[in-house]
This record gives sequence, C-alpha cells and structure tokens, in this order.
Amino acid sequence: MNILITGITGRVGANLAAGLISEGHTIHGLVWPRDPSTDKLRKL
Repeated sequence: MNILITGITGRVGANLAAGLISEGHTIHGLVWPRDPSTDKLRKL
C-alpha cells in the first residue's frame, strides 16, 4: 500500500514509517526543505 505521512521527521512519524516499511508498505513523507531532523530518514 502507498502511504503518505505528514510530520515524518517527528518521533511518531519516523517510528510509524519504520514499522510500515518493515511490513512492506511504500512510504512517502512531507518534509520542510530545511528540516534539521531529516537524518532520522536516512536510517529508513
């Protein structure tokens, strides 16, 4: 399933994305261009 997560760099959004990816879903996220928290997404 394709899933869009707003706030994907937050604690809940990042954990939700990791869980959904492990279940085989395709994740898309909205991120502010200069968000300093994008390093959380590199682990996914």
